[in-house]
Amino acid sequence: MTCNEIDKLLKSYLEGETSLAEEKILRDFFSRGDLPDKYKPYADMFRGFGAMASVQLEDRHFEKKWSKKVKLHTRHGRSLSFFSQWYTITGVAATLLLAVVLFVPVKKLPVINLFSHKIEDTFDDPRQAYAETVRALLIISDKINAGTNQMKDLEKLDEGLEDAGKMLTFNKGLKDANKLSKFSENQVDHNNL
Repeated sequence: MTCNEIDKLLKSYLEGETSLAEEKILRDFFSRGDLPDKYKPYADMFRGFGAMASVQLEDRHFEKKWSKKVKLHTRHGRSLSFFSQWYTITGVAATLLLAVVLFVPVKKLPVINLFSHKIEDTFDDPRQAYAETVRALLIISDKINAGTNQMKDLEKLDEGLEDAGKMLTFNKGLKDANKLSKFSENQVDHNNL
């Protein structure tokens, strides 16, 4: 069999499109000892598959035991676990809470009566309420702006760090100049000899 045919079969095999007869051809080919280097990794793979196929289970009833365990953990044959019971209970509770919120008038809920004295209007005039709201928001804005004013100092620090970065390039230039001075010293020593 030619390498082109093996390559085609191998490609089909890796894509899951080979027949049993073609797979036997591949197994026989890869079981040979004198394979080109490009096929050696595949030879190891086919040898591994062959070794796995020859393994026999010692427990003859393994399949029955395994199918029982699978049936226990499928929806049809299993009892509810703790977590699925918890999800069911919380789902029912959430549904009841939603029904109470949607269908019971708010004024009839006993909890609302406890806090009703806190939910009264404090202003009779809407203009006065608006002015008080604006005043409260201006106080909050001043506090936030006071915090951001300190950020300006950080901007100055950032500018200073940029200037320090320029100094690093100056330092590199000095090092290069130092190399030139050493070169000139070597030239003077060489000329004096």
